[in-house]
Amino acid sequence: MKFYSSIFLFHIFLVFPPLFGISLGEIEKQFQERNLQLLSKQYDIESSRAQILQARLWQNPTFYMEQNAYNWKTGRYFDISPKGQTLVSFQQLIELGGKREKRIQAKSLLKGITEYELYDLTRALKYELRSAFFSLYYFREIMDFYKLNIRSISETISRMEKSFSQQDVTLSEIMRLKAILFQLENESVNLSAKIQEQEDNLKLLLNDTDVTSLPKLELNEAGLDGLEPVLLKIEDLQDWGEKNRPDVQIAEIMIQYEKTNLSLAKAEAIPDVSLGILWDRQGSYIENYYALTASIPIPVNDRNQGNIKSAEQTVKTSELKKQLVKNKLRKEIYAAWKKAYEKDAIYKSYAKNFMIEYKSLSDVMLKNYTKRYITIIEFADFFDAYRQSMDQFQNLRMERLQSFENLNFSVGFNLLELEKN
Repeated sequence: MKFYSSIFLFHIFLVFPPLFGISLGEIEKQFQERNLQLLSKQYDIESSRAQILQARLWQNPTFYMEQNAYNWKTGRYFDISPKGQTLVSFQQLIELGGKREKRIQAKSLLKGITEYELYDLTRALKYELRSAFFSLYYFREIMDFYKLNIRSISETISRMEKSFSQQDVTLSEIMRLKAILFQLENESVNLSAKIQEQEDNLKLLLNDTDVTSLPKLELNEAGLDGLEPVLLKIEDLQDWGEKNRPDVQIAEIMIQYEKTNLSLAKAEAIPDVSLGILWDRQGSYIENYYALTASIPIPVNDRNQGNIKSAEQTVKTSELKKQLVKNKLRKEIYAAWKKAYEKDAIYKSYAKNFMIEYKSLSDVMLKNYTKRYITIIEFADFFDAYRQSMDQFQNLRMERLQSFENLNFSVGFNLLELEKN
């Protein structure tokens, strides 16, 4: 029966080279240039620069003028003549205790925090971008597997239905194959929804409003197979994480910021001096009275005690928060390293022989079914096991890369170069 030779063209065991269109590096470049969240965060940095500029400015001088409304001696209103009374003064506030310098330092530290927040946001969004890239890449590979099988089974069913009238096959065989086809089509629909979700995630991160699908994704799997997380030492990873993670740097700068605020609070206890000049035409003991003025508040009751105490407690809080961030970081890195090691180990235990062995077995099963050595039930059971194994193996490949990316994210830089060509 010739039609059996077309059953399930088991060349699906082979990995078909995709038509490469866009690489992870190209995706990341578009992301850096077009992501709206990153662009908006740039404005926050510009805003912090403006705050530093504002902190550098001196207090504005104060101008005071007094003019008599009515001069009863001359009978004039608002008499600005030499016989009228006019008083003019200028005053400038002089801040003591280095308050201005401390405010500039505090604003500069806030700018540093904003910059590290940008790095942290970039890190988080890149993790989301790369995860979506890997998921989409492998989901599409699984979809290719489904499409090829659906086409092959559909063609086989068509041939079998033509031969059914000649009683070469039974109705049960046809219905069993249709059940397999139904399952494949149903799972392909579910997978299509996942593909669309990942495409939408990528387009949102890239600020891409095009309704068409993304082009083929390029991934150098041969290079990825050579990555060895087992060679990494957990102690080194944790030390690198403390040096590279933006959230650790933010926690460190926050301590400096709060210490600067404490220093500023202590400086606020030092009273400021107002210096000025005054001219009084008729209101003093002589005409055209000139004087220098100075005023200073006397710190009898308010010596900024409450704010100083509050700032001291805030410094202690920021130090504890930094320690908490470091403790959390070390646990995150250990968990990420452990998962990457385990996923890589199980992948490499199957990667070399899994597909080859399944290919050989498929050839045997195909010959046995063609020669009627096995039934449709046995063949269908084999195919179901094969389908599940293919799904799990592709998911393992995807999860392995995701675990590598999670380790990169936890450490704070690309320890494992996943986009390397």
